[in-house]
Amino acid sequence: MFIAVVTSVRTVVVNFWPMALWALILAALTLSTAATGFLALTVVFPWLGLASWRAFRELAPSAA
Repeated sequence: MFIAVVTSVRTVVVNFWPMALWALILAALTLSTAATGFLALTVVFPWLGLASWRAFRELAPSAA
């Protein structure tokens, strides 16, 4: 668990501005689901989760 936290923090520090932009996109899309009574969360959350995972896999060094 400790290695995962250190890797995440290091990735954010090295890629601060792209990560800050992604955080704003996450916040904006999450807040925009309020317009549909949060029904859009069923589509937005899985999409953002997959996109975040793929971005992290691209940025973080591989263990293998």
